[in-house]
Amino acid sequence: MEKRKFTRVPFRVEASVKYKDMECRGEVENLSLRGMFLRMPEKISLGECVDITILLAGDTSKLTIDLKGKVARTDPDGIGIKFQEIDLDSFVHLKNIVTYNSGDAEKIMQEFINAAEKGGETDG
Repeated sequence: MEKRKFTRVPFRVEASVKYKDMECRGEVENLSLRGMFLRMPEKISLGECVDITILLAGDTSKLTIDLKGKVARTDPDGIGIKFQEIDLDSFVHLKNIVTYNSGDAEKIMQEFINAAEKGGETDG
């Protein structure tokens, strides 16, 4: 059984996925610093590169996390996406969400440091 190197936290928000010439929407089920699971009825092929926008609605504004990823897993309920690229602002939002929902800021920071030391090339 695969052991994840990054903490996954439950986080239910809407997200849109663009790939090829199509766009579809789904619901984020969980997030980590390196990936997510997205519940959606559409089927996207394993290995497909996708552009993702996670919609974060606030009281006064609508924030988004924008990133690029690759479909790393498919199942009948949706797709697992491994993040490939993320801008700094989006990463800060993502880190804050994962940290807050994990309840263990120190562990999340250590995961980030470990990934940075290895050039970001880790699974999970």
